[in-house]
Amino acid sequence: MAEKCDGTATPAPFTKVFGNKRVSFLSPRILRFEFAADGVFEDRPTLSVVNRSVAPVHVTETTEGSTAVLRAGGVEVRLGLDDQPL
Repeated sequence: MAEKCDGTATPAPFTKVFGNKRVSFLSPRILRFEFAADGVFEDRPTLSVVNRSVAPVHVTETTEGSTAVLRAGGVEVRLGLDDQPL
């Protein structure tokens, strides 16, 4: 029997907010980047990843100067720790 998916957005296995930037690891290689000048992020479902019932993603987080570094599954993301757009 196929798994039922109603399209409801569930929290990503790993989500981190840096001021007005948010990065979500939906899987080790599928990421969602957002910038919200007002700090209000979009939480409605996305058509790209309909079923978000996935296993947690192991992400390591370090800081190098004024840059946050996130690593998971061979992917490395570097985000400035400022309020500038992505």
